[in-house]
This record gives sequence, C-alpha cells and structure tokens, in this order.
Amino acid sequence: MTHTSKLDYIIVGQGISGTCIAYQLIKKGFKVLVVDGGHAKSASAVAAGLYNPIVFKRFTESWLAHELINYLDSFYAEFETLLNVKIHRKLNIVKILSNQAEVDLWKKKSLNTKFMFENISTDYFSSSVKKNEGLGFVEHSGAVDVLTFISEFRKYLTSTNSLLEDVFDYDEISNQENKITYKGLDAKAIVFCEGANAMFNPYFPQKAFKLTHGELIDIEANDLPTNEVLNKGVFVLPFGGNNYHVGSTYEWELVDGDTSEKGLNELVSKLENVLSVSYKIAKHKAGIRPTVADRRPLIGKNNNHSNLYFFNGMGTKGVMLAPYFSEIFVNHLLSNTPFDSEIDIARYY
Repeated sequence: MTHTSKLDYIIVGQGISGTCIAYQLIKKGFKVLVVDGGHAKSASAVAAGLYNPIVFKRFTESWLAHELINYLDSFYAEFETLLNVKIHRKLNIVKILSNQAEVDLWKKKSLNTKFMFENISTDYFSSSVKKNEGLGFVEHSGAVDVLTFISEFRKYLTSTNSLLEDVFDYDEISNQENKITYKGLDAKAIVFCEGANAMFNPYFPQKAFKLTHGELIDIEANDLPTNEVLNKGVFVLPFGGNNYHVGSTYEWELVDGDTSEKGLNELVSKLENVLSVSYKIAKHKAGIRPTVADRRPLIGKNNNHSNLYFFNGMGTKGVMLAPYFSEIFVNHLLSNTPFDSEIDIARYY
C-alpha cells in the first residue's frame, strides 16, 4: 500500500511510547506515519503493564503519582472506547510485610497518602502465601494489557494506512529548514520513540542510557487472588483465569534481551518466598529496558536539528508515564510550550 507524501509527523517505534504519541496526534487531526519493524526484545513487547503509585523501598509516593494516576484513568478509558477493547484493570496491590519494622513504617506512611490503606491484614489468603507479619494494601494501582494496547492500535494504524512495517534507516533522512524527508515522505518532524533501540540512533545522546536486562515468567496457579497483585521481592499479577505474570529481574551487566537460567532461578527463588501453593511455569520472557541515568523521561529535540524529536526513557513505569507526558509533548509541538528541565533531553547534550 502506498503511503501519502503529505504527512504532519513521522513516528519511529510503536511500543508504549510510540502508541501514545501517535494516538494523541491522530486524535487532534494530524496525519502521521508510524515506522516500526517489530522488536521482540523490546521492553514493551514483554511488559507486564503493572503500575504502582507507591515506592515500596521506603513506602513513599512515586514521582508525580497523583497527576499520573488521574490522567491515565481518562486516557485508557478513551482509548478503550475508540477501539472497543478492554485493556485497563484497576487492581489493588497487596504488599507482604516481612517484619514488625515494615508494619510500623507502613502504618506511619499510610497516614499521609491516599494510596495506602492504614489497616494491616493478617489473614488475607493466609493459606496461599508464606508466613508474614501482615499485608498492606495499595489502591489506585492497576495494570494495562500492553500487548492488546499495542496490537489493537497497530490494526487501527494499518486500517488508516498509517503504518510502515520496516526497520528505520537513519541514512534516508533529508533535513531541510521547514521540513524533513524520509524515503520521499515529507513531514514537519520525526519523533523517535525507540526505547532501547535509540542506542543505535546517531542523533540520540548515548550517555543518557544505561540499559537494563529484565526477565519475567508466566505461571499457572490455583488459590491465588484474581483481583489483586501480590508483591514481595517480585510481583504476582493475575491476567485471566489462573494465569499470573511474575517479575521482574534487573541485570546491569549482560544486556542481551535473551532469557537466562540465572534470571529464571532468581524469579523462582523469590517466588518461593511468596507462595505456599504449587504452580507451573508456562512461559519465560526477557527484554531490554531503556533505563535513564537520572530515572526521568527523555523528551525534546536533538541539539542540532529542531525537527528531530525524542520521546523516550519511560522505563519500568511506561504505562503510567507515557500517557501523561505524551499530552505534554503534543502541546509542545502545537504551541512550543517549554519542557520542564527535569524531563528535557537537552540535559544530556
């Protein structure tokens, strides 16, 4: 199918970030072309889609938790209506507390946030989880079915002749003052949403990334919560029937996106500390995360080319960060509103 040469924006990559940017631009009436060759080892391809407004290390609210949670509710509801799909589930997270110090800290911190229940449970699913000091509950958390989110929007892009299934070739860019051309297609700008593959982009500031390798497993188990997420060292996320996502690992040295015996053993070991029921491993997955040195998104322009943009660095919180910041990004394209220095990719040039 031939693509029109009259475009507003070319978007490179259709993971979580690229899908959000394309959706926001199309919603505002712009003609876009998404270029994506499919990357099996991308973070989006294997993401469990869990989001959590609480940082469990210190039981504090995550960065911009209130703004992000408020926005994603309306964003995913609108997306579901447009494509007639169900991708978003609100699920409480059940934090398994290991000792009395954790219990005391939970009770103290829960007084200052709407995301944590103050009351500690001591008997919830007690026959299914290992002995503990209590269970704390996080609300306004949940999960997005990332695979459906991406695949259904990909169908939509195909139906509107807005997808080019191809590996992007940087040598095919021709940059002029008022437009940019890619393989004969003119646009106002190119937006790179490549995740970890930005490491191969000659326009991207390489020092911004320290990639991480992550692994997950899917298990089948009975007698576990089907509407809550268990968390202690790993998360146990229900995704239908008696099926659960379990993750995840963080590997900083060997970043190849392949599953490993080391990763599998780590997940199994941590899972054994959580569950007291039997389970069966159904699938083992791995991917590469686009981890940013300062844990903040990478949004903005190339330092030498004003019509080459980046929307990247959402990390493990992609389903939570990408919707909110995609609107901020699109508002910048329309009215040139400045990016906050905390997220502006200019900090790495």
